[in-house]
Amino acid sequence: MEDVDRTIEGPVTFVVTRDIKPEAIRKYEEWVENLGVEARKFDPNLSMTVIKPSNQQNNQYVVILSFTCQEKLDDWESSDVRRQLHGEVKSMEKGNA
Repeated sequence: MEDVDRTIEGPVTFVVTRDIKPEAIRKYEEWVENLGVEARKFDPNLSMTVIKPSNQQNNQYVVILSFTCQEKLDDWESSDVRRQLHGEVKSMEKGNA
């Protein structure tokens, strides 16, 4: 069989799950809104879904970012703004100071 380099075309999805400290929920939800604004600068057709906790005993959020192609996701992942946002959210997560 011939070794062929294949590129998958079409939308790609990036999923992140975070356990948020109870006292940081409001700040986190504001942070998520900013995340969407910034990510759309890399892909104006970005789709973003946020799944909030189903009960107050569980503060686990799921954020789903769907980019139009792998290249746009790669641009986002390697961006300074994503690194900055990632640094900001760490203090809001359970288990982090």
